Amino acid sequence: MVLKSKVAYTMILPVLFLEYLAVSLVRSLIPGMIVDSFGKYSYLAVGIMETMKGLLAFVSSPLFGKLSDKIGRKYCLLVTVLGTTLPVLFLAFTTNMYIYGIMLAISGLFSATFTLTFAYISDCVDSKQRAPAYGIALATFGLSFTVGPIAGSYIAADFGEQSVFLMALLLVLANVMYIVLKLPETAKLVNSEEQAYEKFGVAMEYIPNSWKFAETFKIFSADPFMWNLATIVFIYYTAVWAIVSTLMVYITRHLAFSPLQLGWLLSAYGLATMFSEGILVRIIVPRIGELNSMRLGLIAFSLQCLLVAVSTNPGWIFLSVLFSMGANLFYPAVSSLVSKVVSEDSQGEALGALNGIKALTEGFGPLFFGGLMSLFEHSSQPGAPFILATMLSLWAFLHCFELPPEGDMYTLKLDAHRKGREEGMGLLYNDTDVEDLYE
Repeated sequence: MVLKSKVAYTMILPVLFLEYLAVSLVRSLIPGMIVDSFGKYSYLAVGIMETMKGLLAFVSSPLFGKLSDKIGRKYCLLVTVLGTTLPVLFLAFTTNMYIYGIMLAISGLFSATFTLTFAYISDCVDSKQRAPAYGIALATFGLSFTVGPIAGSYIAADFGEQSVFLMALLLVLANVMYIVLKLPETAKLVNSEEQAYEKFGVAMEYIPNSWKFAETFKIFSADPFMWNLATIVFIYYTAVWAIVSTLMVYITRHLAFSPLQLGWLLSAYGLATMFSEGILVRIIVPRIGELNSMRLGLIAFSLQCLLVAVSTNPGWIFLSVLFSMGANLFYPAVSSLVSKVVSEDSQGEALGALNGIKALTEGFGPLFFGGLMSLFEHSSQPGAPFILATMLSLWAFLHCFELPPEGDMYTLKLDAHRKGREEGMGLLYNDTDVEDLYE
């Protein structure tokens, strides 16, 4: 490995900012375009798109982190940036939503920029300093998702939607140029063409051996604590897809949100998440403990879904943003809990397995809730699926009481050190996970 002092980890931050600024710039325009294109089938269309994206992300997300160890971070980042922004790139040339849906699904194959970002930071920063560095990376992402949606809305209002798509294209091109020309490599460098071919060959041989997903989940069957925790994560993230995959289309169709209102709402979610990730997590989790923080997050998410379900005007939807700040406590608390209880040499496996559970819900959650939204759309309770999400979150809340008290958990801990907690925050995130926080 390279010496950690050679490269400043902040070199990776422009990659994150430019990629997700391009993605978020068009976010406020997409729901209306989907409704215009698919009409009464909008929920199913979104469900299919997001489900396909989730399934492909589930297959590929473990690959890029491992592959970057073999061929380097820089060029893997180049591939993931181009792949993740495929839908944006095509919008600059066509606004056909069928093509957009196909590109969105394919982009799931490349949802690994955050995996690579945390690997890049690990290359550059000593273990004791990684947690703050991960936090800065998440804040950078949050900044792009706070600025992008509202900026895109105003640009579209003043100059037309096509100008937004062209600006997003320029941001992607700027990002590619930055990666190629400025971003230093932090993995072991390839010094010759012969070594490059050798390294590429090793990587190609390595790919089939890295796709053994069944082994990832063995930790659950062998550990009752991890089994219960995985159950809670599964139930909660199944419910999360009610908000993530359908909310923007729902408020566009039923509350007549304009692109400008959507831009403000998305930016509000981004700002709320930055506040909860940067401030609330640091204050609340150490003060009340991981288990209570998880419970608080689940109750807050239940209230958020319930408020959305009964909303009759835009003000109520904006009010739900406040509850999302509490909901964002859930997964950082899970991360910290795992790093306390699981031995250090098993933390990567445990966190990766939980990440696989989250990805699994992405493989069916959007289609499930998209189908429910279509079923209830013309009923007297079009927000009924959000009530189901509330019930699921409360179920996960009750399941938390099956975990042992925190005082007893420490007896389960083997050799976990502070390093585990600091690195755990980074291991839990991939691109789709982090994007979900800002929707």
